[in-house]
Amino acid sequence: MDGNIIGASGHARVADLDVLPLPLRGLLDNSLYRSPETGNPLTIISGNRGCPSKCIFCPAGVVSGYKLRLRSPQSILAELHDCVEIHGIHEFLFNGDTFTMNKRWLLELCNGITSADFKIHWGCNSRVDTMDAERAQALKKAGCWVVAFGIESGDQGMLDYMKKGTKVEDAERAVAICKAAGLAVHTFFIIGLPWETEATLEKTYQFIKKLNPDFFDINIAFPLPGTELYDIATTEGLITSPEGEGSYAVSAVRSRALSAERLTEWRKKTLLRLYARPGYVARTLWRALKSGTLKHYVRAAMTRAKGLLAIK
Repeated sequence: MDGNIIGASGHARVADLDVLPLPLRGLLDNSLYRSPETGNPLTIISGNRGCPSKCIFCPAGVVSGYKLRLRSPQSILAELHDCVEIHGIHEFLFNGDTFTMNKRWLLELCNGITSADFKIHWGCNSRVDTMDAERAQALKKAGCWVVAFGIESGDQGMLDYMKKGTKVEDAERAVAICKAAGLAVHTFFIIGLPWETEATLEKTYQFIKKLNPDFFDINIAFPLPGTELYDIATTEGLITSPEGEGSYAVSAVRSRALSAERLTEWRKKTLLRLYARPGYVARTLWRALKSGTLKHYVRAAMTRAKGLLAIK
């Protein structure tokens, strides 16, 4: 209001997530929410809250707490049963920030899904330092088809500055493990932090090519209130849009070395270069043809291209 940040009063977080009721999906037309990959009805399930990591750009800890809280596998299985048997939904996204962090919990859940024989198709978010062969194989067996990693940068210095707590080697290992298990990999990168330079951008570009993920996104850092990035950007005068105008595609900040316009331009051109690689195009078309989802891939590609080309 009037340019001031209004904060909500403190509140106690729910310690036992199992006490929360299941979503009333019957109130919605679930056919409206579909997987961009297959076109089938898809819904989101929250299996956990909280993240112990303290990346300077991420509000997850501020919003959900820095302690990992897990729903019991039995609670999640009950929700899956409800979705499959009552609503006819067979595709899911588990949206917790740290889905693979607790190995024992993950294996118990995956074993439960496998035993229930739901015949579902799902994806989840992970960290590169919480993936190993046993986890990957359990995910695949339980119907998981894609794992998303916030890799963030191909430059170790940038990872250290943003307090990611991972190494570039961790990313290489995690991606290789998932590919070996037959899982698709979706990688996310973030650019535009205060220390970003042309050299670090080039390292990220080369790293994406080296990893060769099935899907990838590059987002521009946005200084969200409550994050350390917001404090740094405010103190150093790096915010170029005081009204908060901007997005993960159009920069609202500059780095110490690069303008906001350069960051926006680099993201657009780099994504177009990466998408246009002949090998990537061929691999994506083969996946779409093999799975019978070509029209959905074409629609998604056209939407993404249109969005990128519209960025000035």
